[in-house]
Amino acid sequence: MLKDKLKFLYDEKRLRIGVLGLGRDGWQLACRMAMFDFPSLGYTLRPEIAETTNNGVNYLHDATVIDDPGTVRSKLVFKGLLNGTTDLFSAIHRDIVFVCVSDLADEYRKDYKTALKLYTEAIGAALRRYAVLVFLTNDDDTFDKEAVIAELCRLSGLDGGKDFFVGEISESRAHAEDAAALLRDIIEGVNI
Repeated sequence: MLKDKLKFLYDEKRLRIGVLGLGRDGWQLACRMAMFDFPSLGYTLRPEIAETTNNGVNYLHDATVIDDPGTVRSKLVFKGLLNGTTDLFSAIHRDIVFVCVSDLADEYRKDYKTALKLYTEAIGAALRRYAVLVFLTNDDDTFDKEAVIAELCRLSGLDGGKDFFVGEISESRAHAEDAAALLRDIIEGVNI
C-alpha cells in the first residue's frame, strides 16, 4: 500500500519532495521541507531561479523562511537537500509533489485558471503510477479537484482512485505548519 511506503520513507528521512513552481510559496515550501531533511527539488520555468537556488541564494531577498542566508548554502544546497530544476519530469517523479499554481500563474503571466489548466496538461503528460500530488490553493481562486483528477486521468490513462492521489491544502496552511507535521497529515490522507 502506498501509504505504508510513504510512512516508511518519512520515518527514514528518505521521502523525496517535488515542488512545482518556485515563486514565493513554492521556494519557501521547498526550503522548509529541506530544513527538515527531506530532499526537495523545485521546478521553475525560469533557469535563473533554478540556478540561484542551486547556488544557495534566496532569490526572494527576504528572511521569511531562512533568517541566515548561509543556512541555505551550507545546510540545504551543499548537503543535497535543496535543488532547483527546469526539468518538469524530474520534479514530478518524486514521492510527494506540491503543485503551487499561483507561482506558476506568475511565471506564465497568466491567470490562476489558465495556469491550472497548463499545469494539469504538463503533469498529465508526465504522470506516473502511485504519484501523490498536493495542490496549494488560495481563498481567491476556485480549485475543482474532481475536474483536475478527471483531466489527469484522461491525459495519463491512469485511474485517479487507484493509480495516483490528489490532495489539496491552502497556501496559508502550507506556511503555518511545520513541514514534518504537514507531511504526516498528507501521508495520513493518502488512500491508495
